[in-house]
Amino acid sequence: MLTLMLRNKGMIMVSLGLLFLLAPAVTFEWLGLPASAGDALFLRLFGLLSIAMGSSLFLHAAHGAASFTAAEVLVFLVADSAACWLIVHAALAGTIGALGYLLALLYLSSISIFAYVFWVQRRPVSA
Repeated sequence: MLTLMLRNKGMIMVSLGLLFLLAPAVTFEWLGLPASAGDALFLRLFGLLSIAMGSSLFLHAAHGAASFTAAEVLVFLVADSAACWLIVHAALAGTIGALGYLLALLYLSSISIFAYVFWVQRRPVSA
């Protein structure tokens, strides 16, 4: 089950990365944000990063939660927590539209997955 959740997270990251890379204008439109050429460039770069990280997560997750180091899980947990905080802050400030709340929910689900993996890894193994 956990492997499936981690692989789904990887697929979501790859899918969003492709959207950011191939259609930054659409992404900005859906979020209700104005876009410049520089914004599109950075969103495309972020898309490439998301594709790389999502692919890595998808392929790494095939071996289960035990194949992740605690540091790897912690990096994903901190990054997703920061992203969620930024998105919620922007949505509450009215900077981005209602899609921001959906993105925040996606990040919250991701945070719960990585928190669970971190907890499973830290749990003492009984003999």
